[in-house]
Amino acid sequence: MNITQESSPIYGIKSKKNRYLESSDGFSQLTQFPGKDLMIGITDTEVCCHAYDSEHYAPESIAEEHVLEDEAVMRGNNLFIFDTLVIHNQLTFFMIHKSPYVTHKSIEGAYFHMLPLNDVSPGVIKSYLSNPSVTISEHTKKHIDVYQLAPSRRYDLTSRQLQCLNLLVKGYSASDIAFELNISKRTVECHICTIKEKLDVRKISELVMKVFSEGIL
Repeated sequence: MNITQESSPIYGIKSKKNRYLESSDGFSQLTQFPGKDLMIGITDTEVCCHAYDSEHYAPESIAEEHVLEDEAVMRGNNLFIFDTLVIHNQLTFFMIHKSPYVTHKSIEGAYFHMLPLNDVSPGVIKSYLSNPSVTISEHTKKHIDVYQLAPSRRYDLTSRQLQCLNLLVKGYSASDIAFELNISKRTVECHICTIKEKLDVRKISELVMKVFSEGIL
């Protein structure tokens, strides 16, 4: 998964003190600011209060959520976040990639790129929501039924468990899965055992039936 300045014109940089160092025209337009230069030096709270409709959101809470994300990024992490924004009473989906902003070999802030998803298919939306490496913002969970769109989220399955499950329902044996994923048979058996516990089933046949009946994959 890679969201860059080339793939999205909506991006910006925030400092360690949570103030904007840079903003694109696309981001200033999205947040309804009169110009990107006016965003330099302001806080994320000010941006959220300007961009988020208080009828649908609590801007201060969203700003606090952003601060926690940025703090994780400044510890050297890359984050992929599924987010929403109500624009002109229309719910808009975004994938956001947050990465460390590095200058002179030290992390000085957080870099973010936002990719609008409203023109993509429902299948793509589901694939993002189902990906365990993607974080779903807390305010987004209030606007969409995540479990309905991505049932695997209900059971907190890891990416490796989803890989095993996908092959299992296709009829692969534990040995076949081990060969396909280049892991040991014992590891596969442990994953299958954990999957059955998470889905609250005892038999493989029950597991397969539940996967298809709930659309987990």
